[in-house]
Amino acid sequence: MDNKEIRRLNLLYLVKETGTDAKFSELTGMPEAYISQIRNRTPAGKKKTPRGVGNLTARKIEKAFFQPVGWMDKLIEEVAHYSNLPSENIHRITENQSISDDLKVINKFKADIFSAELESLKSEIKKVEAKIRDAAEQARIEKQEKSNQKPEAKANDSPLEERRTA
Repeated sequence: MDNKEIRRLNLLYLVKETGTDAKFSELTGMPEAYISQIRNRTPAGKKKTPRGVGNLTARKIEKAFFQPVGWMDKLIEEVAHYSNLPSENIHRITENQSISDDLKVINKFKADIFSAELESLKSEIKKVEAKIRDAAEQARIEKQEKSNQKPEAKANDSPLEERRTA
């Protein structure tokens, strides 16, 4: 079994552990269509070879799951067990390294980042709203001052009265 097939099996396992292609896509930044092409071994390129997990993609997945470089190149123990594959070159995922625990940590981390970004945006919105209120108040004051500067017309000073007296 070559590296691309090992990586493909590991990818399929990780997709299964994350729940859906969409969740895996969100975690890794890989398009769902690309994941589907790998799963289905869709022919690609000039040679029409089946789509596989290349070096860059493997490193991207490792980074997304906080794993060391080369982690995708060895079978995850659960993958070997379900696939009835020989046990050489297999990752042993301990309770401390379980994928679902990693996903919980990743999702918590993302939630914390989102929450911090949301609070920052709320603060910025309040600042902008205050500036808008200040500008509206200033415009109201300027309008009031302009209307106070115009001389008031007397009841007798109508244009018709001026013509009659002339």
